[in-house]
Amino acid sequence: MKRNITSIILGICLFSHLGLVFAADTTDLYGKRWVINKILNTEIDASKYPDQKPYLILDASGKYSAYAGCNQIAGTFVLDKDYGLQFVPNAIMTKMACLTPLNFEDSFIGVLPQVRFWVVQLNALDLQDAQHQSLVHLVASS
Repeated sequence: MKRNITSIILGICLFSHLGLVFAADTTDLYGKRWVINKILNTEIDASKYPDQKPYLILDASGKYSAYAGCNQIAGTFVLDKDYGLQFVPNAIMTKMACLTPLNFEDSFIGVLPQVRFWVVQLNALDLQDAQHQSLVHLVASS
């Protein structure tokens, strides 16, 4: 029994040291500008966005805003206690005449309805599908 408790405590210390989040502590999720750096495991070429990097901001009220390289996006999301996350399909989006290719923007908009889970580790947010496969990988901007 003593060995099990020691193992559990050591495991918690190790995971805490690595920056893993155990409970759905949304303080790590809200109010940050999460810069998108991968969609479907494809890295985003930051040089295509010299003025402003594509980002996502999640608000504690259940609203989000995003910039996908040309257009602004806003909508709502729902969280549950077990790291569940769903973007409600009610997003609104500007329709700018864009000079940059929209395939990144189309990919981002296309994966949002597939998101079911979130994981924050260190300074990164991973949005995952129902099988816990990464859809969008983001890093907190400094």
